[in-house]
Amino acid sequence: MSEDLVGASGGVLDDVVAAMGGTPREGQAFMAAEAAMAIEERRHLMVQAGTGTGKSIGYLTPLLTHCALNGVRGLVSTATLALQRQILVKDAPAVVDAVAARTGVRLDVRVLKGWSNYVCLHRLQGGHPAAGTLFEDRDPGAGTEPTGELGRQIVRLREWARASDTGDRDDLEPGVPDRVWHYASVAKPECLGRHCPLIDDCFAQRARDAAAEADVVITNHSLFGINATEGSSLFGEIDAVVVDEAHELADRVRSQAARDITPARVARAARSLRSALSLEVSDLEEAGNGLGAALAPLPDGLLEKRPAALVDAMAVLDDAVRRAQQEVGEAEADQAAKLLARGAVEELAGALDEWGRDPDRSIAYVSRTEPGAEHLTVGPLDVAGPLGAVGFGERPAILTSATLALGGSFDFMAAECGLALSPAPWHGIDVGSPFDPAAQAIRYVARRLPVPGR
Repeated sequence: MSEDLVGASGGVLDDVVAAMGGTPREGQAFMAAEAAMAIEERRHLMVQAGTGTGKSIGYLTPLLTHCALNGVRGLVSTATLALQRQILVKDAPAVVDAVAARTGVRLDVRVLKGWSNYVCLHRLQGGHPAAGTLFEDRDPGAGTEPTGELGRQIVRLREWARASDTGDRDDLEPGVPDRVWHYASVAKPECLGRHCPLIDDCFAQRARDAAAEADVVITNHSLFGINATEGSSLFGEIDAVVVDEAHELADRVRSQAARDITPARVARAARSLRSALSLEVSDLEEAGNGLGAALAPLPDGLLEKRPAALVDAMAVLDDAVRRAQQEVGEAEADQAAKLLARGAVEELAGALDEWGRDPDRSIAYVSRTEPGAEHLTVGPLDVAGPLGAVGFGERPAILTSATLALGGSFDFMAAECGLALSPAPWHGIDVGSPFDPAAQAIRYVARRLPVPGR
């Protein structure tokens, strides 16, 4: 350490509070000092901090000061895009300015989101296959100009994308419904990558490249989980980690790791193979129908035992998917077409791999979006292992939320999030809240609302 981190970050905190026109908060100062000590001593810290503490400034000051003084990189993970944006637009710039004034080092802070949060120029320009045409609600007799609401929204998206520096959905004001955004974005498995003719202008790739060079990366729990559970290297070398909204971390990572298998998804994959590569897919279609027949009589909810009919149907589907993977690899076709077909099949293969794990260490349940539209979801019961070993490891981690302790103990949350399995030691603190709930809270009771559950 080139300078005492506790003292240095305390000075930065004072400067930030003054610059923002605020007043010192005891809990925030305590949190910042404890976080600085944890980073300096290379250990983990759980901070329960109530509403009004100023958590983001409380952890950003020691994290960014540490990065500036030692020439290392940091990462902040949140549960929500809204908090990501608050940190990027409001909180981080204030701390960056204060750190620069004290150290002479101006840090670069970037946000990294999932692929589908960015406009895909290739899809938006009609070069990427989608479910239907961009202007599917166009009047057939109106020529080439879109007349429906969907078409008008797509035109607005195109105009915005031409002028945007980021292609980030959150920068589009006013926003558009999910149905419209679907026609302007792709999931990572659908991306053509380096084979895309517009790769040099790709917003998602630019964001990934910028984050790789940034001093501090702001991301979300889903990407943090992908990095941990899939052994990816999305963020590059990171020296210290902060997890805000940490009470949601394990659930978000479990949800991210879960996979859906549906007869409709199998049918879409079969259509993709037939249209893109002209492959014979009758066995895959039959396997999808068999899956539907096995799922149809099952009620919604957790599968405490895996029915024999479903196990058999999944085995048939697994064989069909593995054959399809081999045929895609051997097909003679345009590389972009092969990539799209491979993405559709590998999505199924990933779900089947999850199904094939030890049933005692995974969870499977059936749900329906509508009658006849069965979903089989499979995922891990426990994500503590990869979070502790890969997500945190020996790098110091600060986990914070308004609700981390159960009955005054942090043990359960430490086990859920993997801190208890990490090689670094951990401890928890509660810095309280500056608010007096009895004096500063109001309860509203709406008389005209129905009783919950009715």
